[in-house]
Amino acid sequence: MKAIRHSHEIGLLEVPERTANGYKQYQAAHLIRLLQIKRLRDLGVPLSQIAALAVILRHRAPMHVPPAFAPVSQDLSDTNQSLLMIYSTVFSEEGMEDFRRVVAERDETDDEFDALPPGRR
Repeated sequence: MKAIRHSHEIGLLEVPERTANGYKQYQAAHLIRLLQIKRLRDLGVPLSQIAALAVILRHRAPMHVPPAFAPVSQDLSDTNQSLLMIYSTVFSEEGMEDFRRVVAERDETDDEFDALPPGRR
């Protein structure tokens, strides 16, 4: 029970809705999530890393996308997603945060540019 409560506290497991009598009503999705957490712990992944993976999984982002970019990753081309992985090894955390803000402010012009054939960019 302490492990479940801790999972709620650190954001690994969503707190389920409560029934009229005040009890938490866990669903199959909660069980699956707990099993995923347990499996990752059994493999030696620290909880802090599982939390980072949780962001990636929640947004269905590719594993090579840094967690901070998971919410915007689906709007990025495969090339840009791959570049993020490279940038994350070169840029500082502050640099990546600045870059994340720029990426989050994309507009239709960026989409038009991405749609151009490689020789026309």
